[in-house]
Amino acid sequence: NNNTKIIYNKIVRDNIPEIIKEKHENAIVKYRVITDKKELIKALCDKMTEEVNELAKALDETDLEYMSELCDVHDILNELTSISLVTAEDVRRMTSIQRDKVGKRGRFGNHIFLESVEYENK
Repeated sequence: NNNTKIIYNKIVRDNIPEIIKEKHENAIVKYRVITDKKELIKALCDKMTEEVNELAKALDETDLEYMSELCDVHDILNELTSISLVTAEDVRRMTSIQRDKVGKRGRFGNHIFLESVEYENK
């Protein structure tokens, strides 16, 4: 047996199974569609972690590679938003929570990198 089997066990973009079959015509591609919402959200969060790590690595690559990884992160975030377990009312509450958080703690727009805090113990 001269076959190579690669275990992925992760969510992939919709066209990936077909792309693999086109590249390797005799490939046996096993996949399933995730139907459980919580399992889907977990799989997308795992994929987000993978893509954010690739985004950080792409800082040393070309602008195109960085933008490509940023697009992956953006696509996953969009998918998480679209299939979220929250209702329209929850979205309104989240918007309110976000406004409150920004009002109290600010945004990330000033790019502040907190290095350390030292304080006297009481």
